[in-house]
Amino acid sequence: MRCLRYKIFLIRYVAIGIISLSVITHSISGEKLGDQSSVSSTKYHSSLININKLTMWASDDGIMEQNPKDQTAGVSFPRGVGNVVNRGGFLWGGKVYDGNLQTIRVGGQTSTSGTVAGRIIAPGIAENVANADVRIYRIRRGWADVDLHQEAAEFFNLPLIDIGDNEVQELRDLYMKDWMEWPWQKGAPYYERNGIPGYQPDPYGKDSTYDEPGLGDADQVIWYVTNDLNSSAVYRLYGSASIGLEMQVTCWAYNKYPDLQNVIFQRYRLIYKGASFTPPTARIESMYVAKWVDPDIGDYSDDFVGCLPGEDLGYSYNSRASDADFAKAKVSPPVVGYSLLQGPRVQMAGSVAKWNLDDISDYKNLPMTTFTYFSHSDRSADYSLGAYEGTLLWWNLFRGYKHKPVSPPTCLLDPLANQCTKFELDGDPEYFHGWIDGIPDSSGDRRFAIISGPFSLAYGDTQEVVYALTAGTGTNNRNGISVVKKYANAAHDAYYLNFKFPDPVPEPPLRVVELDQQIILDWESDSTKLKKVESYLSCGYRFETYTLYQFPLPNSPIEEAVVYQFFDPTQPRLLYLKDDKIRNENLINGQKYYFALTTSAYHPDPKIYKKRIESQIKIIEVTPHSPNPGTIIPYAIGDTTSDVVNIVGRNDAVVNVMFYDPTKLYDSLIPNGHTYEILYHRNSVPMIDFDEKPKWSFIDQSTGDTLISRIPVDSRPERIETRGFSIETLLPRHGMKNVSLVKYKSKDIYEPIFENPSPDAEFMIAGPGTSTIDTIKGQSGDDVDIELHFYGDSSWTLYYGPTAITSRWVRVPFTAWERKIISPDTIYRQLYTTIVNVENDSVWRSTSYLNRMYNGNPMLAFPPIVVVIDSDMIGGKYYLGKYYDDLPYNPDQRFYRALLWFNGYYYSGDVTISRAIIVDLDGDNAPAPLGTAVRFERIQEIRNGDRKIVSLKPMTKTDLIAAREEIKRVNVFPNPYYGMNRAEINRFSRFVTFNHLPFYATIRIYNLAGIHTRTIIKEDESQFARWDLNNESGLPVAGGLYFAQIEMRDTEDRILGEKILKLMIVPEDLSPIDQ
Repeated sequence: MRCLRYKIFLIRYVAIGIISLSVITHSISGEKLGDQSSVSSTKYHSSLININKLTMWASDDGIMEQNPKDQTAGVSFPRGVGNVVNRGGFLWGGKVYDGNLQTIRVGGQTSTSGTVAGRIIAPGIAENVANADVRIYRIRRGWADVDLHQEAAEFFNLPLIDIGDNEVQELRDLYMKDWMEWPWQKGAPYYERNGIPGYQPDPYGKDSTYDEPGLGDADQVIWYVTNDLNSSAVYRLYGSASIGLEMQVTCWAYNKYPDLQNVIFQRYRLIYKGASFTPPTARIESMYVAKWVDPDIGDYSDDFVGCLPGEDLGYSYNSRASDADFAKAKVSPPVVGYSLLQGPRVQMAGSVAKWNLDDISDYKNLPMTTFTYFSHSDRSADYSLGAYEGTLLWWNLFRGYKHKPVSPPTCLLDPLANQCTKFELDGDPEYFHGWIDGIPDSSGDRRFAIISGPFSLAYGDTQEVVYALTAGTGTNNRNGISVVKKYANAAHDAYYLNFKFPDPVPEPPLRVVELDQQIILDWESDSTKLKKVESYLSCGYRFETYTLYQFPLPNSPIEEAVVYQFFDPTQPRLLYLKDDKIRNENLINGQKYYFALTTSAYHPDPKIYKKRIESQIKIIEVTPHSPNPGTIIPYAIGDTTSDVVNIVGRNDAVVNVMFYDPTKLYDSLIPNGHTYEILYHRNSVPMIDFDEKPKWSFIDQSTGDTLISRIPVDSRPERIETRGFSIETLLPRHGMKNVSLVKYKSKDIYEPIFENPSPDAEFMIAGPGTSTIDTIKGQSGDDVDIELHFYGDSSWTLYYGPTAITSRWVRVPFTAWERKIISPDTIYRQLYTTIVNVENDSVWRSTSYLNRMYNGNPMLAFPPIVVVIDSDMIGGKYYLGKYYDDLPYNPDQRFYRALLWFNGYYYSGDVTISRAIIVDLDGDNAPAPLGTAVRFERIQEIRNGDRKIVSLKPMTKTDLIAAREEIKRVNVFPNPYYGMNRAEINRFSRFVTFNHLPFYATIRIYNLAGIHTRTIIKEDESQFARWDLNNESGLPVAGGLYFAQIEMRDTEDRILGEKILKLMIVPEDLSPIDQ
């Protein structure tokens, strides 16, 4: 592919007399030490990363991305399909102040290497390249027992068919050798696990308590070290002198993280150790680094390149829609990209930089500061090898200028905007927007450089940069750029999190309930697992919400799923589904549906690209159906119950029980159902009790479990996740509950009398104005009941006048009583009353007309009654607390009259009954028949220790009557069977389904001739059983009429009965279409 180009290079190298035969003959066969032939005596100079979908070669002289066998392309993607990068290298350059007359110097690697293997052990002294430990090292996890056949084929550049046990064992031995001899003393990274200084690995690579070689939790790692002390090698590059830089290179990759399976990471670490002439004060100013890449997307002659400055990304793509190498595999030409993840660090107060996979303060990392590319002869500065002019050309490029003229430098020019730029080809090739490759150059061989700087490097200092090599395939040659961006973003996130990967997001503890034409998805019942899910916090990702998917088939890809609307995490962890989102219709009983529920976690950091991560998608199968035979679900979803009674106290607190999953009422250990108790609590300190609401607890009397403990009344409904219902208790409102006749004509009775006539229509009780029951409730906060007795006794009342002095004592034919229940006793206390809205009449009688009619006649009413309940203290003495029947003659009667006038007006806070009106329906001027008692029942407040009982009906699965009734519905569908079933997922899976079956069922199928065809035994909770339309021998049955004899028993082995069904099968016509 590139023979012509290499011939040109070889001629040029020979002409300048500096060609290195070792560069051309360099291969992975290794060097033998002495006459030994074992792996332990073989020194490999090259190795490759091949743990995921990319493969990449690296060599210990610094040349990257090149296959050492024949110096051909060294990056393959998709793995084993085609090549995407021919060669790569790393460059540096700057002004070196070390006493040498040559100030501007450039080193590194491009088409040739300006470095040699080995570290610098002292200024100007490098390791001997012939030493056994001066080599490239490669390790991977699981090397001891993983299948290495494919790796061996790639490593030894052999067809997979030629790989045998010897090659696999040789590679395994090499892994073990590098694992054990990992050069940690030279700077190779490793995990310190055992707390003992130094490196002590497990010889078998399995025990995690031993030290382990590697970086960033990677699955495969390469490490080597080079230096620029070989002046000939440095000069062959771009004619510069040596500086004394050591370069440590670490490459690593992952196969366990799907987002990183298209990524290989590269870290270059430069250490200024010095040459023999380097003084301690030496430094490099205005230093730059660059990643140089020679991409080849298949055929090298038709490539384009580009960049995304905001994402520090350079990439290459094919200019044509098809490439011969990839067309063979029927894939579009891929795109390859390089991201600068970590640029050089420079000091900046208050900032945070990345360094050695960690964060350091008061530094920042420089971004990509220039992107440039190389193509034909006038853009080939990277090929100006073996001459100092190449150094000067690169010096211009490093600083964002054109390579020529050398001086004075001129800016890079955007031909469309006609403006200077630091980033060439920064347009959008996917949408043909901006400056993209092809303007003005035609497609062809391309190289590019991602440059970052400037920074300073003092003698003894270290600098490091990190890149990510990514590749991806789209549907054409250009939209793979978006795929590469996606993987580059994933690489950025991993790097930004310092390769501390978030734990897998836990799956929600999903429980499925299959109901009649609907299903419930419930993941709140298992509170322990739910707490683990919703407390998820890992590497900055925090639990966010849930996502529900519906799939058309159990093996459908995610792209075919329907995603339900965003789940509000403030809502209960439960969903009711009645609709089929795939077919846009209601759920059908007996039809299988496929759902998945996932948990998602969110990262708030704006620098993270992948904001959300998700738990694994697990598709579940769900079949809605009517209740199984014998199953009785006592409540429907949304039902409420009022089966609540007071057992201690009389409070009127409202209790609402609502069922959201009545199937949870089933308890095989307590088949008759649970009984629950509500226990109320009030504070014993009156002032505190006055300000705070009562509290309540909810106790399962059947188990003794306290399900809710001491929460205030009027709180939101509390869901009992394990019982399938919610419950709330509300503070009783202040007011009147009932007005009832409790005695009528001397007989006990209990009938409403407010706005309801008495049994013989003599009277009724009404209120003023709109005459609702609360219009007579009074303002007193006391909740005791009041009774008016018409027993032939009378009492004094105060006719309410404009003043106390003008108010009059009048005798009335009733008495008013407070009624208190102090269990087990009922205690009565006589009360005072006033009559309001009176004129000058001195007798209480029915003289007022209401603006209402009864039986065609105007309603005639007695003046309204007001009942005073509270006492008052004057001069240390209580008044109105006890009734005296000599009021007009009592020495203190002026106080009583004044107090009743002051406290007895209808809107007073001491009034418990306000303006109760007795309506004289029969016009006899008698307020009520003799022997009548009217009870005004006030709403009872909550008292400490009050208790209510909540009784709920149980769900049962073994009701014999219901089971025998349900089996009458046993059926088979589809019937007739016309060659197919809408529930079948492929033409090889034919079946009909029997439904409404109990736990045990034996189905015997006969043809029309009475010959036994098939027996199906069912023993499971499902009410369904399938017949695959095969006979006992597993062969398809013929079309025709069949009979199914079904014998049924329940889980208690009770015989439920027998049923015979007819089934018609019409086979599919498999004749050729033309017949």
